[in-house]
Amino acid sequence: KLLGGFNGPFTLRNPATYNTVIQGPVSNNANTVTIEDSNGIGVGEDVTNAMILDGFGILGSNSNGSSYSGNAVYIQADADPTVQNNNITGGSNNTNTYSGNAVCISTGAIPQILNNTITGGNNNSQSVSGHGIYSIGASAIITGNSISGGVGNIGTDSKCGIYLIDETLAHQIN
Repeated sequence: KLLGGFNGPFTLRNPATYNTVIQGPVSNNANTVTIEDSNGIGVGEDVTNAMILDGFGILGSNSNGSSYSGNAVYIQADADPTVQNNNITGGSNNTNTYSGNAVCISTGAIPQILNNTITGGNNNSQSVSGHGIYSIGASAIITGNSISGGVGNIGTDSKCGIYLIDETLAHQIN
């Protein structure tokens, strides 16, 4: 578990009172929090729903680099974490696709996205960017969240609250 929302001496946890912020760098190819299966977290361990990210303010980076950058939370292929009780805001993207999303979920992942406030980022260039949640080829459980799209002036299929690709996989949204 990775828990935020503690007071200074770490004796009391209350995310509503003690805001713990993870902010992305200003970089050309960065995401704020990247969750990988097998090679990323643990030594040869799979990332399951027991891996919990809870109680943070997570701000996406301002990225003008490659595709799939500037996302606040990027859940890579086959990772299945639980992301709950966070305030997640996408970064900005001015050059590439699939970027600046609050939550970006890759093929084969089965995450649980629970009770978060999720706001898409700022997209002023390419298509398919700036969403609250962008999911391609994944089967996410999305429950109890407040989700809104981002802002920007350019780009088709951009700035949606939730943007799902690959309808053959099940998404559970409540």
